[in-house]
Amino acid sequence: MSEVQIKCPKCSADLLIDKEEMDALQGSTISCLNCNTDIVLPSLSKQMSGTPKFCSSCGNAIGSNVKFCTKCGTKINGIGIGIRNEEPEPIQPRLDVKAMQRQASFPNNSKYSGPTNGRQVSQTSSLADDAALWNPDYISTWSLFFTPIFGGILQSSNWKTLEKPDKAKASLIWAWLGLPIFLVSLFIDVDPGRGLWFAYLILWYIAFGRQQQKYVKKTYGKDYRRKSWLQPLGIAFAITIPILILGATPSFMKARNQSQANACINNLRQIESAKEQWALATKQHERAPVDIEAVLKYINNPQAVLQCPSGGTIDFTVIGVNATCTIPGHVLTD
Repeated sequence: MSEVQIKCPKCSADLLIDKEEMDALQGSTISCLNCNTDIVLPSLSKQMSGTPKFCSSCGNAIGSNVKFCTKCGTKINGIGIGIRNEEPEPIQPRLDVKAMQRQASFPNNSKYSGPTNGRQVSQTSSLADDAALWNPDYISTWSLFFTPIFGGILQSSNWKTLEKPDKAKASLIWAWLGLPIFLVSLFIDVDPGRGLWFAYLILWYIAFGRQQQKYVKKTYGKDYRRKSWLQPLGIAFAITIPILILGATPSFMKARNQSQANACINNLRQIESAKEQWALATKQHERAPVDIEAVLKYINNPQAVLQCPSGGTIDFTVIGVNATCTIPGHVLTD
């Protein structure tokens, strides 16, 4: 059986066509089995006519208009055509073996970006076209400001999108567990409250925060749609600011009450100093009643001293006994 061997001008793959079919297909277009390049079949008689030529690479005799050597495939001037009268051995298109090995390592739904230059390449997948995630890295970062309650809710939504219902449920449980811890930390002493909350934050990140980061990075890399942060951040600000104000109120009230107590005690101390000066000047004895108007003459700003910042009432008592205030905690002890 006589066959015509054609070499693809693009990938140099060897293609075999029956001579009779070649005669019928002259001038037609076929596709290369290796690279799908369109090849226009020339006239066989025209291609092989003319003064014989020899390939400069292998010395094989070729037609005058042949563009590729039929033996070694060296490009002469275009498409190489040769006639083989013997039964040919099966000739396969020459493929890039390394490319085939890479393709075998990465299925059709995998992402491969080319040569790795010795670096390890992790296999990634793609999310469904209509699926989107909140960036897990940003979730962990925002959770430092808006608490792991915020992060747990967003991570739960991501796990649902990733079709991991068990992990979604666990993330939601951790989020609601953080709510009572957060509220308790607001209303206890500052140092224990901060310690409790910091411990919960670290535990949440180790158990769940970085888990989703690693999973998404390993499975999808950066090839996934991202959800907008406008809505979750707006809700977080709307909820967090009033809570922070509420949490700051007890501390503010405590500091204000302490400041008022200190001011009142300082007033009582000035009154005692004035009582002692008056008692010495008028030679008063212990337990002697106090003449308030006379004692006030020994005070620089008597109107301010007589007023408790917390609204309490000042009692001068007697000589030898400290002045008092009706507000609990406003006590002169020295």
